[in-house]
Amino acid sequence: MNNSIKLKVYYNSACPVCKAGIEGQMSKERGCDIQWNDVHNQNDLVAEINSELKFVRERLHVLDEKGELHVRCEAGSRVVPRSDRAGRFHGAFFAA
Repeated sequence: MNNSIKLKVYYNSACPVCKAGIEGQMSKERGCDIQWNDVHNQNDLVAEINSELKFVRERLHVLDEKGELHVRCEAGSRVVPRSDRAGRFHGAFFAA
């Protein structure tokens, strides 16, 4: 993993809730060490985390700085603390 990248986030921009949350976060981040990976537009990215596209499209995934994979709420909990406005972003990750 690139030394300047601490987290790799895998999300689905075809999901309106996911897209809004991720794009909102991307517009607020400043010098954040997150790499945003849209599996809707780049299907082959799922190979990086050895998962199936359908599974990644339905759940947020994060690969952390140790190379450990986190899914859903656990994934969101890795991203939220790095957010300038964690409370607002929190809703997008933890929505049903």
